[in-house]
Amino acid sequence: MTKKAVQPSSPPVEDFDAEEQELLLAIDRNELTAVVNMESEIAAMNRNVRAMGQKLRNINLRLSEHDLRLIKHKAAINGLPYQTLLASLIKQYATDRIELKL
Repeated sequence: MTKKAVQPSSPPVEDFDAEEQELLLAIDRNELTAVVNMESEIAAMNRNVRAMGQKLRNINLRLSEHDLRLIKHKAAINGLPYQTLLASLIKQYATDRIELKL
């Protein structure tokens, strides 16, 4: 008995953010090239990250219990520790990837 291969279904394009959609378009247009020496490329990227001096610092942050519960819930849904979610949000705001509405 032979089993028929099942193609995984792709999520709709609307489920991707703008950067991911642009990457999909680049793939469709054959605009991407293979990395010739992957190990060398990874080593160069690692050197660049270290050169940035990305030293981690601890901070104290006061949140309402309600807000913390909501953050922990959203983090759990995404399979992340809540501290990682908060750090990601702060990083995205600091690098102008998201805009804060006050």
